Amino acid sequence: MQTVLDSNQRQMIPILLIHKLSQKGKTVQDHGVHHSGDTSQLSYQNHSVWHKKHDLDEWIAMRLHLPSSLWGSKRRSNALLRQTSNEITKLRKKGIIVDWNSIKRTTLFRLSDPKISTDIPAMSTKNREIIPKSDEQNMKAVFLSIISKSRKDNTYKFTLGKTLLDYCKNNPSTGQVVGIKYEYLAGEFLKHYWYQKYKFKMKQDFHTKKTPMVIRILVNIFGEQPPYRFKDVDQRKLTQARKEILENIFGMARQNKGMVVQRFQRIMDGNSVRDVNIFYDYDDDSRKIFLKPEAHEFFRRNYGLLMRALLAEWIKYLEKINNGLPMLAAKIDNEEAERYPLTKYRKVFLEYSDHCFYCNNSLKSNHIHVDHFIPWSYIFDNNAWNLVLACQECNLKKSSSLPKKEFVGYLVKRDQKYYETMTIMRKSLDQLSMKGKWKHEIQNQYKMCKEFDFRIWNTDFDPNF
Repeated sequence: MQTVLDSNQRQMIPILLIHKLSQKGKTVQDHGVHHSGDTSQLSYQNHSVWHKKHDLDEWIAMRLHLPSSLWGSKRRSNALLRQTSNEITKLRKKGIIVDWNSIKRTTLFRLSDPKISTDIPAMSTKNREIIPKSDEQNMKAVFLSIISKSRKDNTYKFTLGKTLLDYCKNNPSTGQVVGIKYEYLAGEFLKHYWYQKYKFKMKQDFHTKKTPMVIRILVNIFGEQPPYRFKDVDQRKLTQARKEILENIFGMARQNKGMVVQRFQRIMDGNSVRDVNIFYDYDDDSRKIFLKPEAHEFFRRNYGLLMRALLAEWIKYLEKINNGLPMLAAKIDNEEAERYPLTKYRKVFLEYSDHCFYCNNSLKSNHIHVDHFIPWSYIFDNNAWNLVLACQECNLKKSSSLPKKEFVGYLVKRDQKYYETMTIMRKSLDQLSMKGKWKHEIQNQYKMCKEFDFRIWNTDFDPNF
């Protein structure tokens, strides 16, 4: 149990103190201080520049990722409190910081020059000594340990890992610490989980009664049937969802609320967990992670390898929850993918039929659609056995829903009819089942899709026309 501070931690305290004091604080009144201040400081009493010693101690403890034995009400040592007091005394003597009332020692501080600021350098802690930043193999080992061995109640760690990898791929490293706002991360989570919930109907954890917070936020705001395309969603609802994800998923560690950023870099060490803050530091107050330059370059240079490893573990996790859902990798990695034009299928199918598969009305030349019988967002492929010609009205009404079960038998009959005469149909059915049991497989695909809560299109059309 740690009861003393190491040299690296002690060296970081004055830097962290100045950095925190340079950020927005509270007014004297907001802090509830009733003592009068020094005459020279009265002009600052209504300015949000004041910080309490207790808050500074807590913030530094969080930034250094110190154990509870060094801070908080149940601490076993006052080493941190003594060290911060010593550093404050030194900074006060140098005229860098001042107390609201230096005689009564109200422990309410501000910078003597509000313009003073400092960026937080990459911290060197005990964990950083165990895992040198120059050792790429260690960073790789830590990343693989996070995605494969760390504790997971849902898919948040995978999503954050992918977000960081994509960010580094699209933003060249500058050799400097990069601040990434929690707000940006919340926006990426919103987009990813919107597709997972509404387009692909993926389940995200093993809980049957309590879904992940991010899914509950989406359902509360968007309901069960929002617009099919993300770009068509009401912008006001998107703003609200992003705000709630920011508050509940990327919240404050000291409130034990929304700790995905804090928990990402925890790995198993025997039967316990330990923090290895090798990729980034974080600051809940400014709501940023500080991506370290060596981690930025590591993610960028090894993007392909790391993303493949991430997707492999992600799929392994999701397969246990979404048994039978096809094309998991594509649905994670290409969530915004659009279907390819189906013009070639329309030309071939018109040689065999000129009626809508659903309503049986004659197809008009300018309004002929090729529809995925089982929705494309489930199948995620253009299989001829699953494609039908439809009129514009039926295709738009059906959208990404499933036809009634009665239509499955009609689809099987149609595919059987075209098997011998349509080459693309024969190849498609043979690929679906090499043993010729494709009829059962079509019925099974429909059943599985229905079990993933795809909406049923309750049309009055009779498939036995």
